[in-house]
Amino acid sequence: MRNFKFIFSLFFLFSIGFTSQGQVLKKLKKAVEESVNKSTNEKSEEETNKMLEGMMGALGEPAEVEDSYAFSGFMILEITSTNNRGKTEDPVRMKAFLSGSPDFSGMEIQDTNQESMKTVLIMDIKNQATVLLMDDGESKSSMAFGTDFDKIQEQVDLNSTDESTADQVKITKTGNSKTILGYLCEEYQVQQPEGEGTYWVSKEPIEGFSLFAPGSSPMVSNKTMERYQELFSSMPKGSILEMTYHDKDGSSAVMKTIDIQTSSPNLFKLQEYPNVFQGK
Repeated sequence: MRNFKFIFSLFFLFSIGFTSQGQVLKKLKKAVEESVNKSTNEKSEEETNKMLEGMMGALGEPAEVEDSYAFSGFMILEITSTNNRGKTEDPVRMKAFLSGSPDFSGMEIQDTNQESMKTVLIMDIKNQATVLLMDDGESKSSMAFGTDFDKIQEQVDLNSTDESTADQVKITKTGNSKTILGYLCEEYQVQQPEGEGTYWVSKEPIEGFSLFAPGSSPMVSNKTMERYQELFSSMPKGSILEMTYHDKDGSSAVMKTIDIQTSSPNLFKLQEYPNVFQGK
C-alpha cells in the first residue's frame, strides 16, 4: 500500500509548477523516505492518508479512458534523500514520459528490489481519469478510475496554505551555466522560510510536454498561475534537469536527470493490460 501511495505522491507533487518546487521537493523527499523505510510514525501515515484521500475523491469509480497512450520520449530522473541525522537513502529512479499532447502525462516507477516489476501511471486530463498499468514481467494488468483534477489542485492549494506565500519566495538567477546531457542550463537559487534550493533549468524547453517544465506542465492551473502571477512571469521556460533542496530541519534531497531521449516512442495499448475491476 505504501508503494501505491508513493507513486501517487510523486506524480501529484511534481505537477504544480516551478514556484512551489521547494515545497514539492521537501514533500517529495519525505515521500521517498517513507517509501524506502520499513516503518513510519502514525502522524506521518495519517497526514499522507489525509492528503491522498483529498486528492483522490473519486478513487475506485470506473472511468472511460483512451484505447492507447503514445509518448514521444522520456526523461530518467534519480532522487536521493538524506535525513537530518545524515543518513542517505538509496536513490529512487523514475521515468517521466514526454508527450506531444497536453491531454495526458505519464511516468514509470520501477521497484529497485524487483527489477521486473514496473508501474506506469498516466494522468488523463481529457477524460478526468487516472490510469495505472502494471507489469510484473509475467503478466500485465490495469486500473482506471475517475479523478477530479480540479479537486487535486484545490487540495494542493490547501496543503500549501501553511507554506511560503508568493512574497516569501525569492528566485534569483545566478548567472552560472553548465551543460547537462547536451542541454545548456542556467542556475537559479530559490529561498523561502522552509529552506533553500538550487535549480538547473535548460535554456530551451525539452521537446514534449513534461511535468518538470513549468510552462508545459498540464497540472499548473489558472488559479495557481494567478496566485503566483509575479513569479510565473519571471520564470524560466525550460525544463528542470537538476535540483538540490536543503530543508531548515537539516535534511536534504537531490534530483538529477540522468538520461533524456526525445525520440524514443512508447505506446501503451490498454487491451494488453486487462482491467482488474472487470476481471480477466
